[in-house]
Amino acid sequence: MPKIKAMLKSLKINKHFSQRICHVWQNSPIDAEYGPVPQDLDPKIVSYLQKNSISLYSHQAEGIKRCLAGENVIVTTPTASGKTMIFNLSVLNSMIKNKKSRAMYIYPRKALANDQMKSLLVLERDLAIRINPAIYDGDTPQSQKGTIRTRSRLIMTNPHELHYCLGNHYKWKKEFWENLEYIIIDEAHMYRGIFGSHIALLLRRIKRICNWYGCNPKLILSSATIANAVEFAEKLTQEDSFCLIDKSGAPESLKHFVLYNPFMEGLGYYLSPANETLRLFHLFVTKGLQTLSFVGSRKMAELIAFFSKGSLNKKNFADLADKVIVYKAGYTPG
Repeated sequence: MPKIKAMLKSLKINKHFSQRICHVWQNSPIDAEYGPVPQDLDPKIVSYLQKNSISLYSHQAEGIKRCLAGENVIVTTPTASGKTMIFNLSVLNSMIKNKKSRAMYIYPRKALANDQMKSLLVLERDLAIRINPAIYDGDTPQSQKGTIRTRSRLIMTNPHELHYCLGNHYKWKKEFWENLEYIIIDEAHMYRGIFGSHIALLLRRIKRICNWYGCNPKLILSSATIANAVEFAEKLTQEDSFCLIDKSGAPESLKHFVLYNPFMEGLGYYLSPANETLRLFHLFVTKGLQTLSFVGSRKMAELIAFFSKGSLNKKNFADLADKVIVYKAGYTPG
């Protein structure tokens, strides 16, 4: 906290920065609210939670309970509130109880699937079950796709790969479509506008294939906070009766929010958002803060990292410059 206070003070006393600060706000810390473990959760999973001293937050307990009851669910609690655990435990519970159960996770970006893969491999090991989770996207070698379609009970993919492969759904082992119990749609708030329309039609194709194979998978949507979440979920999926989980039981620590506008009117000139990002990034890093900078393109990510390193080296912060890294799509595995 002292580092954050020092950074906020630097922003206020520096005329360049202070003139462009629109608003400063801090939240009130919130204590965690826990819920009971759902009775239908398999003893293996209950034992795993106890062994790892994991208590379910109230929204996690309620979400899992609704999923196990066979309801379609949309979860819109805040970032880092543990939404992933709701659908992971629900899916794994079905796979423990039914050896034929299958699931499909749909992510808008490859990086999200890669992160989830690590978590699922740990859960598979700790629960001692065989689900063979696999990523099935454009980076997956063609030689491995046939094996994945045959062996994997849980497949993680993205809309672009699905659009490509659904036309050849007959190449998939029919057991996958016949036993597809859950479809997980993560980061659902990203499916809006023209892209959202494409995804809505893609989901209709998936439903049609499932109906052909006599399957009716349940849907679990995970999203950032959005207005009219149930209406959104129903329009996106053409399914009725979604259960909304929006009251988070996760704790919240003290946070400071600073709204910064490089286009502030009345100063006589506008500044480049990229240059201002560099200025702020330099300030935060030199104040000892772990800093994430989100930008809109791969090229901009590379440029921000490159010029940040140069700026830090120039100011004799070579040790900090070595810690600046860029993360973007397009990297090869490993």
